[in-house]
Amino acid sequence: PIIHRAERTMEALAAANPEPSELQLEILEQAARELVLLQSSDWPFLVTTGQAKEYAVERFTEHVTRFEQLVELASTTSEVTETQLEMLAALEERDNPFPDIDYANFSERQGSASTSPGA
Repeated sequence: PIIHRAERTMEALAAANPEPSELQLEILEQAARELVLLQSSDWPFLVTTGQAKEYAVERFTEHVTRFEQLVELASTTSEVTETQLEMLAALEERDNPFPDIDYANFSERQGSASTSPGA
């Protein structure tokens, strides 16, 4: 449920920012990276099987927290503080495995994470 909520949030961000400023683009791209990192690992599997459970919980929570921070930042780009800019730069330096990611790829489409009446 946490991953699906993040996916729906990213779809909403993509829809709300069709022509982002340079700073918004930077934030949205990093949010997309964090979402992919959240989705791409087997964190939930490791937790449920007990293999590296503490590490998996820590990493999963870390990516969720970072994603949520970036979502908040994306909605307040006119009031970005120096601390927030430093946080963004640190995240980009630490987790940037997809340098050419396009946040617009997360636009809602058929088969999206959105819930439908029959789901």
